[in-house]
Amino acid sequence: MSYRPLADEIRRVLREELGFEGVAMTDDLDMDAVQKYVEEGTAPVMALQAGADLVLTSDPQGGIPSVLEAVETGALTWDRLDQSVLRVLRWKLQLGLLSLPGAEDVQTS
Repeated sequence: MSYRPLADEIRRVLREELGFEGVAMTDDLDMDAVQKYVEEGTAPVMALQAGADLVLTSDPQGGIPSVLEAVETGALTWDRLDQSVLRVLRWKLQLGLLSLPGAEDVQTS
Protein backbone atom coordinates (compact mmCIF):
# COMPACT_ATOMS: atom_id res chain seq x y z
CA MET A 1 0.00 0.00 0.00
CA SER A 2 1.33 3.42 -0.93
CA TYR A 3 0.93 6.16 1.66
CA ARG A 4 2.36 8.83 -0.64
CA PRO A 5 -1.01 10.38 -1.67
CA LEU A 6 -1.99 10.64 2.00
CA ALA A 7 1.39 12.16 2.87
CA ASP A 8 1.01 14.73 0.09
CA GLU A 9 -2.47 15.66 1.35
CA ILE A 10 -1.28 16.00 4.97
CA ARG A 11 1.57 18.28 3.87
CA ARG A 12 -0.80 20.32 1.64
CA VAL A 13 -3.30 20.87 4.44
CA LEU A 14 -0.61 21.71 7.00
CA ARG A 15 1.45 24.10 4.89
CA GLU A 16 -1.00 25.49 2.33
CA GLU A 17 -4.52 25.31 3.73
CA LEU A 18 -3.62 26.05 7.35
CA GLY A 19 -0.60 28.17 6.43
CA PHE A 20 1.56 26.58 9.14
CA GLU A 21 5.15 27.73 8.67
CA GLY A 22 6.60 26.43 11.93
CA VAL A 23 8.47 23.24 12.72
CA ALA A 24 6.33 20.10 12.56
CA MET A 25 7.59 17.22 14.68
CA THR A 26 6.53 13.69 15.37
CA ASP A 27 6.05 11.76 18.56
CA ASP A 28 8.40 8.81 19.14
CA LEU A 29 8.19 6.74 15.96
CA ASP A 30 9.54 3.65 17.74
CA MET A 31 6.55 3.29 20.03
CA ASP A 32 4.30 0.28 19.52
CA ALA A 33 1.36 2.38 18.33
CA VAL A 34 3.39 3.25 15.23
CA GLN A 35 5.55 0.17 14.76
CA LYS A 36 2.70 -2.31 14.60
CA TYR A 37 1.29 -0.53 11.51
CA VAL A 38 4.40 0.12 9.40
CA GLU A 39 7.38 -1.84 8.15
CA GLU A 40 10.55 -1.43 10.18
CA GLY A 41 12.48 1.70 9.23
CA THR A 42 9.70 3.22 7.11
CA ALA A 43 8.09 5.49 9.71
CA PRO A 44 10.74 8.25 9.47
CA VAL A 45 10.43 8.41 5.69
CA MET A 46 6.64 8.46 5.86
CA ALA A 47 6.74 11.24 8.46
CA LEU A 48 9.11 13.36 6.35
CA GLN A 49 6.95 12.78 3.27
CA ALA A 50 3.95 14.00 5.27
CA GLY A 51 5.74 17.23 6.20
CA ALA A 52 7.45 16.51 9.50
CA ASP A 53 10.62 18.52 10.04
CA LEU A 54 11.85 16.79 13.19
CA VAL A 55 11.51 13.03 13.50
CA LEU A 56 11.63 11.92 17.12
CA THR A 57 12.73 8.39 17.88
CA SER A 58 14.30 6.40 20.68
CA ASP A 59 16.53 4.80 18.01
CA PRO A 60 18.01 7.78 16.15
CA GLN A 61 20.37 5.66 14.04
CA GLY A 62 17.58 3.30 12.97
CA GLY A 63 15.88 5.60 10.47
CA ILE A 64 18.94 7.17 8.88
CA PRO A 65 19.54 4.36 6.33
CA SER A 66 15.86 4.46 5.32
CA VAL A 67 15.93 8.22 4.82
CA LEU A 68 19.13 8.02 2.75
CA GLU A 69 17.66 5.22 0.65
CA ALA A 70 14.49 7.28 0.13
CA VAL A 71 16.63 10.13 -1.22
CA GLU A 72 18.54 7.76 -3.50
CA THR A 73 15.29 6.30 -4.91
CA GLY A 74 13.56 9.66 -5.24
CA ALA A 75 10.94 9.00 -2.54
CA LEU A 76 12.42 12.07 -0.76
CA THR A 77 14.49 14.90 -2.20
CA TRP A 78 17.37 16.86 -0.76
CA ASP A 79 15.27 19.96 -1.42
CA ARG A 80 12.52 18.60 0.82
CA LEU A 81 15.04 17.89 3.59
CA ASP A 82 16.64 21.33 3.13
CA GLN A 83 13.23 22.93 3.71
CA SER A 84 13.07 21.19 7.08
CA VAL A 85 16.62 22.16 7.97
CA LEU A 86 15.85 25.81 7.24
CA ARG A 87 12.69 25.73 9.37
CA VAL A 88 14.62 24.22 12.29
CA LEU A 89 17.47 26.75 11.94
CA ARG A 90 14.97 29.66 11.81
CA TRP A 91 13.30 28.32 14.94
CA LYS A 92 16.63 28.12 16.74
CA LEU A 93 17.39 31.70 15.71
CA GLN A 94 13.99 32.86 17.00
CA LEU A 95 14.65 31.16 20.34
CA GLY A 96 18.15 32.62 20.62
CA LEU A 97 19.71 29.16 20.55
CA LEU A 98 21.81 29.87 17.49
CA SER A 99 24.09 32.74 16.67
CA LEU A 100 25.33 33.05 13.11
CA PRO A 101 27.25 35.86 11.40
CA GLY A 102 24.76 37.51 9.04
CA ALA A 103 21.81 35.86 10.75
CA GLU A 104 20.15 39.24 11.14
CA ASP A 105 19.48 39.03 7.39
CA VAL A 106 17.53 35.77 7.77
CA GLN A 107 13.77 36.23 7.98
CA THR A 108 12.61 34.41 11.12
CA SER A 109 8.90 35.14 11.04
